[in-house]
Amino acid sequence: TASPGDTILLEAGATFIGPITLKTKPGTGCITIRTSAPDSALPPVGQRINPSYTPIMAKIVSPGRNQPAIKTDYGAHHYRLLGLEVTKQTDSAFVSQLIELGDSLMTKLSQVPHHLELDRLYVHGFPTSNLKRCIELQSASTTVKNSYISNCHVVGQDAQAIAGWNGPGPYRITNNYLEASGENLLFGGADAAIPNLV
Repeated sequence: TASPGDTILLEAGATFIGPITLKTKPGTGCITIRTSAPDSALPPVGQRINPSYTPIMAKIVSPGRNQPAIKTDYGAHHYRLLGLEVTKQTDSAFVSQLIELGDSLMTKLSQVPHHLELDRLYVHGFPTSNLKRCIELQSASTTVKNSYISNCHVVGQDAQAIAGWNGPGPYRITNNYLEASGENLLFGGADAAIPNLV
């Protein structure tokens, strides 16, 4: 029921089972989804988060095999995520991506999510579990900043911290820790389903 301009506070230290879907809303006001911890408990604006901040973050978890923790409706726009831990179950079940901004099946630019910001997130797998990518970036006008993205790996395939091939951008990716067994950051690697993307 959130409206543009609203802030949703998720209780610091609490765990929420996804997938949480960012819905398409009218208007251009931003919906912020963030930890209930105050700004003073987070790193200052422009500084990177790290795993030591997990006690004051809200946690969003993939519900199980091959399901994201956070995803978008087609055309979802103007969302900001702040101070969240995003992860999977600790078992070895395969998960394609934890955060899915758009997808590889979109065939029109009107379906692409846009104006999205990920700020000071801790997005991660585990040493013994299979996670192909932490963030799938099939979106437009998207920022990933000041985040810690780690333990992205899977047996028998390459894996990425951030990957995209079916979104037009632009993307702003700044001041992040990126850790993956294949490519830390990958654009391409598959054909776009939306015509005329490069």
